[in-house]
Amino acid sequence: MPRIQFSLPDRFAFATDIPIYISHVNQGGHLDNAQLLTLVSEARVRFFKSLGYRESDVAGHPIVVGDMVAQYKSEGFHGETMRVRMLPQDFNRYGFDLVYRMDRADTGREVARGKIGIVFIDRETRRVAVVPEAFTQRLAELKAHGTWRLRPVQPGDMGWVVSRQTVLYTQEYGWNGEFEALAADIASRFIREFDPARERGWIAEMDGQIVGSVFLVKTDTPGTAKLRMLYVEAAARGHGIGSRLVDECLAFARQAGYQRITLWTNSVLADARRLYERAGFQLIEEEPHHSFGHDLIGQVWARDC
Repeated sequence: MPRIQFSLPDRFAFATDIPIYISHVNQGGHLDNAQLLTLVSEARVRFFKSLGYRESDVAGHPIVVGDMVAQYKSEGFHGETMRVRMLPQDFNRYGFDLVYRMDRADTGREVARGKIGIVFIDRETRRVAVVPEAFTQRLAELKAHGTWRLRPVQPGDMGWVVSRQTVLYTQEYGWNGEFEALAADIASRFIREFDPARERGWIAEMDGQIVGSVFLVKTDTPGTAKLRMLYVEAAARGHGIGSRLVDECLAFARQAGYQRITLWTNSVLADARRLYERAGFQLIEEEPHHSFGHDLIGQVWARDC
């Protein structure tokens, strides 16, 4: 039987990293074919979430998977992290193909490629529906702004994050150098005392440039982690990056065995507060303080894992 053959685009619109857990591996010791589709399905959900949609409501319509194609190129193994890149193409009246390529994140070795047939349906009649114009417009915005992905923190990132956050808060809120001192202290402590089993950091990149970050660190309270230094560059907002960064913190916290996550912010950071609320955090404490050259209201937010 001849193998399936199809070409991939030179450039993708979305990328996400997904680890291979032991539950994804079959008796042959490599990534199971059914679990490959599980990883691809997770990436698909993240793709739509990056656009601000749930699959039950994509610009007013649910979507379903009409068909899927998968072609293995090499084995995947427990402990490896897969980078899944995706691009919507070959639109028709009722849907499109979501083309993907899965590579080992650290080496670039291709593991699989394929495509997913996405079909829009009417919520009431459950029959096929025309692709919503709002969705095609959202894709056009994505294409104009470029591709983004999340990756682990690497040497050299922390200085950049401290610098960009300081510039950002100075420009948007007029904060002084006290904030830079605080951010530098958090960053240096993360590097010096990093516990890989209990702590993690993520960097968001768009077209190869750092556009955001977040860190999850342990605290002195057993079972409680702290979310720190979340930010997204102004030019990269509106693409779901902030939500994805918070989601990564929540997923890792559960994996690491935490029961609760807290964070400290200020009431003036309205966009961040709305993001935390959407992620299920609740305001548990407020206190006025004078910091960064301004009178502010500090807030503690928390949620269970």
